[in-house]
Amino acid sequence: MTRMPMILTDPRQPANPIILANRAFQDLTGYDEEELLGRNCRLLQGARTSRATVDEMRDALRDRRAIATEILNDKRDGTAFWNSVLIGPVYDEAGDLLCFFASQLDLSRRWASEQAQRQAQRMEAIGELTAALAHDFNNLLQVVTGNLDMALQAVTEERPVGRSGGPWRRPSRPARGRAPRRDRPRRRAAAARRSWSSRAARPCAPAPAGTWRISATRCCSPGTAGRPSR
Repeated sequence: MTRMPMILTDPRQPANPIILANRAFQDLTGYDEEELLGRNCRLLQGARTSRATVDEMRDALRDRRAIATEILNDKRDGTAFWNSVLIGPVYDEAGDLLCFFASQLDLSRRWASEQAQRQAQRMEAIGELTAALAHDFNNLLQVVTGNLDMALQAVTEERPVGRSGGPWRRPSRPARGRAPRRDRPRRRAAAARRSWSSRAARPCAPAPAGTWRISATRCCSPGTAGRPSR
């Protein structure tokens, strides 16, 4: 018996059931011969099996033509494996279809190796992209830092220098205290008295002839400049 996993199916029976499964196929899938005979190969399909690949295989069986493809199948314990399937029709001497022959080959190791290689290539590409971005960012940061240093130096040179050698700063004004609320009317009255007193102390300037001059405290008539009016 061949070491390659293989089965025979009978298309003359409903659902094209398995009529022969060698020991290598049983070891590959984990099913015993009693569990395989009389059942369709659909028992190897899992949740991640490609529906498009299944339809392609079904069309080949319907058209009685050979097909070679790769499909993700499940073993009896639920372990997924990549299966390289080769299916071909078998005819008798009269040209009538007797059965379909199907061989399988586990490609899981090859797929795992290719997946690891693709992952390594992606990580290498990400590393190169990260290094390039870090280099560009470092260059941009150096330009920004240089511009800031030049701007700071220019501002420092334009400002006057204080006694301590540092940049000159405007002295802060002492805060003026505000009078308590109860003293404000008294201060306003005192300020008003000082204003009226300063006006009364100033003599009136001589008025032109024939005119009258009126101030807040005196009334001067022509020829009576400097004398209070009655």
